[in-house]
Amino acid sequence: MKSTTTLGLIVSLLAASGTAQAATYNVNRSFLGVSLTGTVEVPLGNHVIEDQGVHPFTNVDLTLTAGGGAYDLEYAVTELVIGDAQFIIDATPTTLTFDTANTDGGHDAMLFFSDTGDIDGHLYFIGTGQLGGTESAFNERVPVSLPVVFGTIIPEPSAAALAALGLLVAAGWWRFSRS
Repeated sequence: MKSTTTLGLIVSLLAASGTAQAATYNVNRSFLGVSLTGTVEVPLGNHVIEDQGVHPFTNVDLTLTAGGGAYDLEYAVTELVIGDAQFIIDATPTTLTFDTANTDGGHDAMLFFSDTGDIDGHLYFIGTGQLGGTESAFNERVPVSLPVVFGTIIPEPSAAALAALGLLVAAGWWRFSRS
């Protein structure tokens, strides 16, 4: 009975340790001489931003290379998610996908990544506006079909190592308790 309780505790701790953290996604986008590379972190799940609402990103570490310079974009900005429009972020165990909804009638759903925390600095944006699906930076704009895969997950080695350690401890405990 004691070994079953200990094993249950170990499994519970392993499960809890993997649910509270955000997933890290690798971003590598380029168009018309513009590149956006780096990582973003967001909790797994489906997140909907409405009417300039709060974004779910826990970390933004992107480099925008354009116009002969490189700029560190550290902020997600939702100033142009307006009215009934929705910017949808679907963070799965493999991909980070962006989509929009309710963008008819002049309501924009544009997510910006910025170096200043607002729309006055160096910017990259993606979403749906008056020109349809758009991806843009430094006056370079290309059409984009939404939904679009924006990033792919970076597997966290510590979670796998922790799970392996938990299994080794459980196996050792089981072996010890049987002798």
